[in-house]
Amino acid sequence: MRFYNHPHAFYAGIDLHARSMFTHILDHDGKTVFEGDLPSKRNWAARCITCGASSMPSI
Repeated sequence: MRFYNHPHAFYAGIDLHARSMFTHILDHDGKTVFEGDLPSKRNWAARCITCGASSMPSI
């Protein structure tokens, strides 16, 4: 988006597969905050996204 230039506190990338999703979350400075292979369950993924990386539920 060429007109969108507001910084964010975190940036996330998700590689989604049928049974798992590899997730990588970076802070504003580019340091890894969370990296892991998580189960690909709909409710669990939604909870992780809404609660944030610092309070990820345990697997």
